[in-house]
Amino acid sequence: MKLLVTGASGFIGRNLLLALPRDWAVTAVYNRDASFPGFLAAEGLAHVKPLRLDMADAPAIAALDEKQKSHEACVYLAANGDPAYSDHAPADDLRANAQARSAGERSANSR
Repeated sequence: MKLLVTGASGFIGRNLLLALPRDWAVTAVYNRDASFPGFLAAEGLAHVKPLRLDMADAPAIAALDEKQKSHEACVYLAANGDPAYSDHAPADDLRANAQARSAGERSANSR
């Protein structure tokens, strides 16, 4: 199985990666957590390839579309999980969550 996981550095994403079969080829998309590649190495997740990407960046999404074509499935977990920040900056929250997800869906549907 070739799997793409967005939001892979979050709580759910990390636990999903730990639970996946080791014979799967996984591309793990993350953005802000610079410690994420170290987590993969520490957990021995050699079958997981980290890909740093801002899911709200349209050109980056277009580049990801080319990579997605080689994946059999996608688990979309990318989101801003900070309610306090969402309350403080609702426009950023909308961009980070809804617009990024829409771009990802458009990319997946265009295949």
